[in-house]
Amino acid sequence: MLGSTNHKDSRISVLLDELGIEYEIDDDGDFHAVFQLDEKRSQTVYISSETKKIADLEIRKIYSIGYMSDGPLEKKIANLLLGINNSSKLGAWQVMSTDNSYYAAYNAQIAADTDAKTLSTVLKAVVESADSIEDYLTGMDVF
Repeated sequence: MLGSTNHKDSRISVLLDELGIEYEIDDDGDFHAVFQLDEKRSQTVYISSETKKIADLEIRKIYSIGYMSDGPLEKKIANLLLGINNSSKLGAWQVMSTDNSYYAAYNAQIAADTDAKTLSTVLKAVVESADSIEDYLTGMDVF
């Protein structure tokens, strides 16, 4: 069962406002915020307004892109990300694709009715995980 689509989930805007995090909302109602990690690096994180239910648990996806490829991920990179998944405490790497691009995104799913402290912890974990891979694999700051 899907939650809201194409509409922002006000539960997230309330928490982001409480945390003092600036954000934008896209046409699908999803939130995105840019975290400044240091003087040279920043990272964008996305928070889905769409939720899914598993029994009584309503969850939402939070992710940040760490790598982009014009084709399927090379075996060496895919294996690196899968190896990182094995030791991750929160979240995992996934592949997302559009017409001609493939993205490796660090993804965490949390309770849709989470509190501000938990949201902050998850946002930091997702942002830091994605940025560290982006820096390691490319040395650039694109996402």
